Amino acid sequence: FIVGYLTSVIVGLLIIKFNGGRMKVLMLLTLATVLATASVTSHSQTASEEVTPQEAFSQSEEQAQIPKMLYLLIGIHEEYCEKDYSSPKELKDALEQDARLKPLTGYKDVFELMVDEISFAVSAEKDGCTTDVMPNDPKTGEVFFTLAQLTQVLQLAGYIENGGVGPHQKTITHGNALTVLGIDFITPTGDLMKVDYPENGLGRYYTTLFTKKWP
Repeated sequence: FIVGYLTSVIVGLLIIKFNGGRMKVLMLLTLATVLATASVTSHSQTASEEVTPQEAFSQSEEQAQIPKMLYLLIGIHEEYCEKDYSSPKELKDALEQDARLKPLTGYKDVFELMVDEISFAVSAEKDGCTTDVMPNDPKTGEVFFTLAQLTQVLQLAGYIENGGVGPHQKTITHGNALTVLGIDFITPTGDLMKVDYPENGLGRYYTTLFTKKWP
């Protein structure tokens, strides 16, 4: 049952239609393989490594609780921000030429990608590339994912945590301050990636993934 459930989820996520086109979310292949393997392993271990039904259920339950949006966020970041660009201009040109991305009004070099009525933004920076999304629904207050869940999925995808969680202050509109939790990771390709997650500013500040590509 678990394998069948994961397979249906994986197939549904691997092909995502955007404006009549198709986007390959590369990281989902790795993540799907990890989750499917973990599920199958719980049923195929030797007698000396047997897992009790309670333990097997806990493992599958934990995997099932990973929000779909996290696969989208990391897949979009992989698709646009972790390719091998030689310069900021090459990155910006690639974003401008991608038909799935639309310039975000009022922001320079920021492009929007809408998925299931959720706005993801991809930004060309002078020293790298950023992907961000609001971690909760501003209308209903529903939290889409937590920092712990984001960290879990990044680690499953091969990112290595490079330092603990460190809070820092951000000042947003009208001088309102909020606390943002930051974590550094090393990407599977060896780049430095910074993750920011708003601790007390849900609905006012975005979760950001920034991969540093140039000095």
